[in-house]
Amino acid sequence: MGMTGDGACEMIHKPEHTVDPETGAIIAAGVRPGDAGDTADLSARIIEAVELVEGDHAQ
Repeated sequence: MGMTGDGACEMIHKPEHTVDPETGAIIAAGVRPGDAGDTADLSARIIEAVELVEGDHAQ
């Protein structure tokens, strides 16, 4: 629960995804709490996406 931009109280969340800039392919997707900062764990999400892509290329 949280406050929206117009002051209403409701369930808030932010869908986020990691995209390969060369192909436009979605590498990872998730839903984060609406009050979580966008950059709070950005580095970890980037590393996870790189590992996913590199793991796929190794197979």
